[in-house]
Amino acid sequence: STGALNMSEARETFYIVQYAKTDRSRCSKSHKTIPKGSIRIGRNYPSPFHDGYATQWFLPKPFFEKYGKRVKSTREFRGFDNLRTKDQEHLRQLVGEEPSAAASSGKEEEANNKLWKIRELLDKNSNLKDLKALLDYNGIRSGGGKDSLVNRLSDAILHGKAVCSTCPNQDKCQLKFNNGLYRCVADLQWGKCGYEGVEVVIHKFRKDPAVNAPYLKPYVDNEPLSRVLKKVTKAFVKEYNRDPKAPLKGMLFAVVGNRLSSGKSIEEFKEYVTRNGGEFSSSIHPRIDYVVSTFTEVMKTSEKMKAVKELGLAVVSELLVDRLIDEFGFRQTPYLLTGKLPPIAFAPLANSTDKKTDNPKKKSRKSKKVELEVKHGRIDPDAKCPKGKIFVDSDSTSYDVILSMTDINSGSNKYYQMQIIDVDGNNKQFIVFRKWGRVGTTIGGSTKTSPSGIKSAKAFFEEQYLDKTGYKWEDRNTAEKQPGKYFPIEVDDQEANNIPNPE
Repeated sequence: STGALNMSEARETFYIVQYAKTDRSRCSKSHKTIPKGSIRIGRNYPSPFHDGYATQWFLPKPFFEKYGKRVKSTREFRGFDNLRTKDQEHLRQLVGEEPSAAASSGKEEEANNKLWKIRELLDKNSNLKDLKALLDYNGIRSGGGKDSLVNRLSDAILHGKAVCSTCPNQDKCQLKFNNGLYRCVADLQWGKCGYEGVEVVIHKFRKDPAVNAPYLKPYVDNEPLSRVLKKVTKAFVKEYNRDPKAPLKGMLFAVVGNRLSSGKSIEEFKEYVTRNGGEFSSSIHPRIDYVVSTFTEVMKTSEKMKAVKELGLAVVSELLVDRLIDEFGFRQTPYLLTGKLPPIAFAPLANSTDKKTDNPKKKSRKSKKVELEVKHGRIDPDAKCPKGKIFVDSDSTSYDVILSMTDINSGSNKYYQMQIIDVDGNNKQFIVFRKWGRVGTTIGGSTKTSPSGIKSAKAFFEEQYLDKTGYKWEDRNTAEKQPGKYFPIEVDDQEANNIPNPE
C-alpha cells in the first residue's frame, strides 16, 4: 500500500544541505537552475535500480513547500554545521526553530566567521596533494574531493583533531562533529565504529614540514577553539564494573517476538536475564540498552519493532546475552541486527577479579547461528526460473551466496544475494541473479545478467563478489571481513537459514 511505502521511505530517506558546487543542478520542484554557491537541499532516498542512494536537489523554499511537514529539526540536515551562520539561522526560521543561544550571544557567529576565513584561504592557496598530506599528517581521513578535504582540514585547524577518550581504536578514530555531538565515522572490520558522545580528547593541528604552506603560519600551534556541545540522551559510561555473580548488572533488556532463536519464551528469557543480574522491560522506551530479537522479527516490522527503530535502540541476537554472561569487553557489532549500540557497549572494563571461563563452547571457533529470512540452496522466486537449478561446479562449489553488512552508525543492515542459475537445468543457458535490500524494509531490488556461457557467468559472479567483499572468491574461506564491505553469511540447505558468529 502507499502508506507502507511511505513508512519505509521515512526510515530510509535522509536530507543534506550544502552550497551548490556548480550551476548545473536544477530544483526538482520549481525546475529552476540552482546558482553556484547558493544553498541547495538534497533528498537522498534508496535507489530502486541499485544498492545505493539517489539524490533530488531543491532550492530551500520549494523544498519546504513540498517536504516541510516532515522535517522537525535542523538536526535532520546533514552538513548543517558547514553552513555560514546567517544561512543556518535562515534554515532554522524555515523549520520553525528558535535561534540558537550560541548564535544569539555571538559566539557561534564568531567561530563560524573564523572557520570560513580558513576555508577560503585553503580553497584559494592549496591543492589536492597538500590537503591530503596535511590531513594524513594529523590522522584525519583524506578521501573525497577538494570541497570535502577543505571542510575537514579547516575544521581541524580551528577546532583541533578529536579522538574518543576511551576509544579502543584510537589509531582509526575519525570523529565528525555535527549538531553539537561527536560521531565516529571510521570504517572498522564489522561496520562503522558508531561512537556518539562528547567525551573526546582534542589534539592541536600540526603542520606537515614537507608541505610548503606559508599561508598557514598564523594557525600553527594555536590552541583549539572549543565547540558548543549538546546533552547526550544516554549517559556516557566511563567504565564498567563487572560482577561475576551478576554479569548483566546495569543492563536493561527487552524482547520483540514471541520466541527467540534458542526456543526460549519471553518469560523464560526474563528469568534468564534477571537471574544473571540484568533488568527486563516488557515495554519499549528510550532507557533500554538491548532489544533481543531475530532477523525474522526485524523484517516483519511489527508495531513494537517500529517503536524500537524510531527510538534507534540496539536490536541484537540472543547470542550477545550469552556472551555477556561469559565475559565483557569484546566487540559487540557482529551481534547487532539493527539500530545503534548503547554507551555501555563501548565502556572499558574496570579492574576486576573476574576471570574468563574455560567454557569450551566459548573457545570454539565454530560458527554460532541465528535466523535469517533468506533462502539458500533455492532459486529466488524473483529470478522467475521455475525449471532452473543452482549451478554447482565440478569441485562441488555451489555458486550461491548471501552477503551481509551491518552499519552501526546509520543503523542499517543490508544483504546482497548472488546466484548462478542453470535456467532449464540442462547446462545450456545460464544467468547471474542478484538481489539486494535492507533488513526490515521493503526497499531493495533485483537484476538478471545473461552471460554468453558458464565461463562468462563465473567470471562475472566472481568479479561482483570481489567488488562487494574486497577479496577474491577463491579466498572466501580464509579471508577476513574488510572495513566498509559485505561479508558472506554461512548458510546450510535447511529451510531456516543461518548466520555465523564471526567471533
